[in-house]
Amino acid sequence: MRVFCLLMLLLFSCRAVRDRRCWEAEQRYYRLQGVDTLVDIGSGNGGLSLDLAHRYPQLFFVLEDVPDTNGRDKAYWISRLWKDRPSAPRLSQRYRYVTGSADSIPLPAASYRRILCRKTFHEFTNREAMVRELHRILAPGGVLTVVEFLPGKRQIDPYCKMPYVNRAEVLAAFSGFRLRADTLIRYHKASALLMDFVK
Repeated sequence: MRVFCLLMLLLFSCRAVRDRRCWEAEQRYYRLQGVDTLVDIGSGNGGLSLDLAHRYPQLFFVLEDVPDTNGRDKAYWISRLWKDRPSAPRLSQRYRYVTGSADSIPLPAASYRRILCRKTFHEFTNREAMVRELHRILAPGGVLTVVEFLPGKRQIDPYCKMPYVNRAEVLAAFSGFRLRADTLIRYHKASALLMDFVK
């Protein structure tokens, strides 16, 4: 029994190391060196952007999401997560949170050169409207990075109960943009499709 437990611990450790390396590869793909502002669409509590904030100390973040369906105050939880600490003394000054809706993003037109939409496109209930909004706020020549985990054993996202999407569906939805680059990163449980679209 002890040997079995040790083997399971080793297996989970290997998977964690692999996923961490995949996440680091994903961050490198974003190519955020020299970028001053990143808009994180569907940011949740801002945990993903917080990881990027430590990697790219020059970045300012605009965190956007819809209100929490359970009534939680997202702005409060983000402020708790993004509080200043010895390793990042000005962290609380490096983000702004805005509340959007299912069909609108309350940000000015053509104002942002880098937008990230990670694991959220398949959650949009009004995809056409949200794609129009993304096109509206992206500056000419700006880059929109869409990251979606492809359907595997699970066809439905257990968190939002919405179906995962494939590459063809993403391309069709963003046909008003130009595809600049794309790649696939294989995490332990799923493959992440990363696609850069240019306005």
